[in-house]
Amino acid sequence: FLPVQYLPLAGGLAIREGLDPGVALRALTLTPAEVLGVADRVGSLEPGKDADLALYRGHPFYDVQARCVRTLIQGKTVYQEPAT
Repeated sequence: FLPVQYLPLAGGLAIREGLDPGVALRALTLTPAEVLGVADRVGSLEPGKDADLALYRGHPFYDVQARCVRTLIQGKTVYQEPAT
């Protein structure tokens, strides 16, 4: 069992050890949706699917200090980093 907050770190470690970055992203998004039987609704960005987006300053797989600067759920901003 891996706590959800460590998923980006796990993806980064897998990439460091040779996993293709696209495969790592899929392993944390579409593949779990397929396993759970909900890939028709979530897991990838396609027209007609539900999409929650998190935008980062820095790459969450490559930079452990990457910070989420904006989060959108159902097309609405639910978090935005304050302007500095």
